Amino acid sequence: MNKFYILELKKISAGWLALALPVIGAGIFYLWQPITDYFVTGAFDENVILLIDTETVKSDTKNPLLVIHVKASNRGNVPVTIKTDGGVGQIALQVRRIENLSEAKWLDPEKLPLVAETNSLRNHNGGYVIAPNAFYEEVEAIPLPSATYWIKASIIFENGEYIDQTAIVSHALR
Repeated sequence: MNKFYILELKKISAGWLALALPVIGAGIFYLWQPITDYFVTGAFDENVILLIDTETVKSDTKNPLLVIHVKASNRGNVPVTIKTDGGVGQIALQVRRIENLSEAKWLDPEKLPLVAETNSLRNHNGGYVIAPNAFYEEVEAIPLPSATYWIKASIIFENGEYIDQTAIVSHALR
């Protein structure tokens, strides 16, 4: 009789194991995507992409107008807040003139003469929120003489983190 009793105990423990393994397997199967999104891909983090686009427009003055399009899109799943209150967050824009292009050396942007600087959010009271999968564009224009310019746009967030994008533009009427 002892042999049957041992076999019965093994059958009972195998039954619990047969019940537990599919439950654990289903849990892993159904939770794999959210776990991957959260920990591996960072889909719940802020994910802002910043672009600069420029064009030259003829104006009434002797200097053509340099039009700068600062474009930001939020590719993440959470809204991104950029505040202007107290200078905590901003979209900073700098334009610097590149001189002596014939010299064969690397350019240090901080040593180039600054010709224009602005905060593109100066007209938005209380800041700006870029919703998930939304597109934001701010347009700035300044009359400048024909030359080559180094342009830098920066989004500075509430927590002090920032995103930079730069472009070098030949500003002349064609």
